[in-house]
Amino acid sequence: MHLVFPGLPSRLARLACATALTATVAQLAGAAAAPATPTTPPAAYAPAARSGTAAASNPVPGAGALPVSTSPGLVAVPAIVADAYRRATAAIAATDPGCHLSWPVLAAIGQVESGQADGGQVTADGTTVHPIVGPALDGQAFAAVRANDGSWARAVGPMQFLPSTWATWGADGNGDGRKDPNNVYDAALAAGHYLCAAGGDLASGSGLDRAIRAYNHSAPYLADVLSWIHRYQHPGQASDSVPPVVQVAAAQTSDPTLQAAVVMAALASASDRPSVAGAAAVRYAVAQLGKPYVWGASGPDTFDCSGLTSQAWAHAGIAIPRTSQDQWAQLQHVPLGELRPGDLVVYFAGASHVALYLGDGRVIQAPRPGAVVDIVPLDRNPVLGAVRPDPGDPALPPPTTPARPGKPTPPRRPTAPGRPKPGEPKPPKPMPLTAPTVTSTQYPAAQAGSPAGTPGTFRLTTAQAAGTAAFQYSLDQPFTSTGVTPTTVQPDPAGQATITLTPSAAGTHTLYVRFTTTDARTSPTTGYRFTVAAPAVRLSALGDLTGDGLTDRIVLDTVGQLQLYRGQSDGTYATTAEPLTHPAPTPAPAPAPATGWNAVTQLTVLPATAASDTPARLEVTENGTTTDYTLDATGELEVWHQP
Repeated sequence: MHLVFPGLPSRLARLACATALTATVAQLAGAAAAPATPTTPPAAYAPAARSGTAAASNPVPGAGALPVSTSPGLVAVPAIVADAYRRATAAIAATDPGCHLSWPVLAAIGQVESGQADGGQVTADGTTVHPIVGPALDGQAFAAVRANDGSWARAVGPMQFLPSTWATWGADGNGDGRKDPNNVYDAALAAGHYLCAAGGDLASGSGLDRAIRAYNHSAPYLADVLSWIHRYQHPGQASDSVPPVVQVAAAQTSDPTLQAAVVMAALASASDRPSVAGAAAVRYAVAQLGKPYVWGASGPDTFDCSGLTSQAWAHAGIAIPRTSQDQWAQLQHVPLGELRPGDLVVYFAGASHVALYLGDGRVIQAPRPGAVVDIVPLDRNPVLGAVRPDPGDPALPPPTTPARPGKPTPPRRPTAPGRPKPGEPKPPKPMPLTAPTVTSTQYPAAQAGSPAGTPGTFRLTTAQAAGTAAFQYSLDQPFTSTGVTPTTVQPDPAGQATITLTPSAAGTHTLYVRFTTTDARTSPTTGYRFTVAAPAVRLSALGDLTGDGLTDRIVLDTVGQLQLYRGQSDGTYATTAEPLTHPAPTPAPAPAPATGWNAVTQLTVLPATAASDTPARLEVTENGTTTDYTLDATGELEVWHQP
């Protein structure tokens, strides 16, 4: 079992948006030269008696009340969390020098898993102030994993260990005689040992990739962690500058005077101009500064990240989806270079966090449990992209400078050709486009779908008049991703189109669908999420193919994989399958036929015959032709020819 559950998007609402970040990358750079066994604890370290849960009686001094770092180009890490990484890498350098574990690897894992222990919310001995617990692994959004008591398992602690994994890899990183997954010293050392065991030499690219995938076998997760490793290794390439108007502590952000200054700064820029509704959304969001984060809350006294953004736009008169995933999937995407105040910036590969753009590279957000609505740099977390709730509305004109007293007011510029003159009625706006709907019988939304390899039909529907729109769709690649070329299909007169897709991998997938009109407008994107079950058995055969006197099981699944489960002496089969590849024909004809097993219609194991010295064979019928194969000494199939 991996340390974490596959595909978990940055542990839902727990994000690294803290304001108490006190140890910078420059201060951590000496970690590699640290002694293998620290002789003295960090300044704030004073082991406290534990009482079963992490108490807040001995927290990090000033945690949650320090201002954001204002040093350009530095990536900050909470001080005690940073010390845990330093001590873990030093200890592993002494016991496993060939691993070459560096602190940026642990810091990147800790950032993606828990936002550096919820922004450094730990006691002086490194134990989290509040438990960090992942969602139940109940097979719905994530893998199904049972705990020892039969309940659904949950990952715990700043490095998100499953209890069963901690039982094997748990470590004592702070020398208190205990192995606690909720202690950042213990968790960092355990994570280091796990990564080294999985990856070998982490100084090699393949070893590092292998270690990260062992932690969570997910391509988006690998990309997230590698991006954070790069930021910690190259701090000068990340901007963390803070305009003076927001150089404040979290405790000061509810000040009405400050709120007014923030709004003025957001709306006074000549380059970043909001729409009328965007300006209203900014005003509402800024008025919530300092209010606590509560998961699932939408105001008026508490908010979560998408509750803040959805309410800001609702007060601006525009209803948008409630969750960050739906906001990313259904609202109009805009390039980051074209952001304007009021736009929503979405973070992490799973679109698990969202903030509202204020201008000048800053966003306002409801970051995580235990924190308050605050203002941070736009790039504080890995940016997925940006969306605009009102793409059809123009930006406000730039602010004008009043004429000085005594000077004539400059004459008004003539009305541009094609624009209505003052007093004339404006032309009607086109009707706003709505996102298309998607349905599927084989792969229903948010439910368990058919096995991998099963063709599925997806019905796309739009209310747009026939002949004025064309659907575009892409599987698992948002339209904003680099190099994505969507497939286009024309709707029928009823505004519908049916497409057929055959997912080849189990897990959760997203079908992105939008439509474009003949007048060059694009609808919001629908992100249709569906689950593909593991490949199912399509054909199977029993018999002694391996020649050891035991009955083996040969299985062909729905994605065309042929696998051997060797027989055991107790009458069962091995739990690990051995893939059987299709042997290439000899000599190979031109062109060579496909080497998969998708065309197979029958499998039979033929027993060995001692009288004729005939070995056991696997008889395979494909494309109307029957061929016998034997298993060679290396476990590979080869075509058998009658002597």
